[in-house]
Amino acid sequence: MGKEEKLKLLLKRKEKADGLTPKEKLRWKNEIIKIEQEIKALKLELEREQLTEEEKIILDIFSLNKAAALYLYESYIAENTAVIEEFINEILAGIYDYFKTNDIEHLEKSKAVTNVLLDTIYQNHIEKINEGNKQLEFIKTNEPTPWG
Repeated sequence: MGKEEKLKLLLKRKEKADGLTPKEKLRWKNEIIKIEQEIKALKLELEREQLTEEEKIILDIFSLNKAAALYLYESYIAENTAVIEEFINEILAGIYDYFKTNDIEHLEKSKAVTNVLLDTIYQNHIEKINEGNKQLEFIKTNEPTPWG
């Protein structure tokens, strides 16, 4: 049984306990207290396991996988190291500023810079693909293919 299921079960038991008469509540006082303590402990545990919005943004910023990192290096970073360094320094500065001030705006700025960097790399990649297609005399069409 998962923690959330156990919490739901305990909340149902607590609800039933709240519906008891005062005499029955007194009789089951110790059990009711145990249920309340378990509910409180489970809620705290579940809250600790959930990521905060700030943690999600930081993970989002650093979520480039291995293939993307290799692609970035091969197609753009090797040719544009100074530009990439500026972007990365700005991203890291925003993260450090967040940890100093706990102001989420710094993280949002870092995420925006990350998106600009990735968009720049993507546009560069598209240009390279289009140049290659021109050399091979391929023409880009918007017609649907028979396979989907």
